[in-house]
Amino acid sequence: MTALSGQVSPFRLEQAVLRVASQLPSRGYFLPQRAPTEVLLWRELAACIIGSRVRFETARSCESILIKSGLLNVPSPHCNYDQLEVRLRSGLQGQLELAGCGEWKPVRHRHPNQTARRLRLTAEHLYGRSPKPLSTLLGLGHPSRSLRKALMEVACGVGPKQASLFLANVGRGNDLAVLDTHVLDYLGLVGILQGPERRWPKTMRQYEAVEARFLSYSDLVRVPVPDLDTAVWVVMRVYKQQRSAR
Repeated sequence: MTALSGQVSPFRLEQAVLRVASQLPSRGYFLPQRAPTEVLLWRELAACIIGSRVRFETARSCESILIKSGLLNVPSPHCNYDQLEVRLRSGLQGQLELAGCGEWKPVRHRHPNQTARRLRLTAEHLYGRSPKPLSTLLGLGHPSRSLRKALMEVACGVGPKQASLFLANVGRGNDLAVLDTHVLDYLGLVGILQGPERRWPKTMRQYEAVEARFLSYSDLVRVPVPDLDTAVWVVMRVYKQQRSAR
């Protein structure tokens, strides 16, 4: 991707996004003809919970160490959830491998206690006394917005952004926008959002209003929503990193 520096014009920013989008593979990790296992679905949802309000690299490192420690396997019917929460908390503040670097250094999750609690409560709700597996939820044939709402009800601390991310990553959210600060900033820079609209949506109604604008923009530039979402995230990360390095 061409380097972005200084005050990039909205046109150049948009062109960079469109170039990246044209080179992306499908966002959904799991092919339609190969249903994901429950453990893969659980790890994907756990990753969305872990990634809330932390840097991408830190979230990936935390996810990696928890998987290696066996803490993101589907809990057994006789799981001691109190012990699981303690071990999750320990893993989230231990020696973590930097994602993709093969280098180990202390990397602490910003919210280890809260995140461990959310993972524990979500796991207990899904796999406790009355199991409600994710594969069952996804197999009900509900439309994406109904799935998002249902997911927000069963996953502790998961809002529309994380629920949309999970569904997009498992191939069930092609008409859902993953609205984060990068996407909101981009929509402001290219003139899709104005003034107060650029603020973080605090309610589901506000989220869906911004999402509708993003979907209309996706139609305008003729790029599928998941590809456009990913491309905006990639370009805006590079843009902000280069600006902060100046």
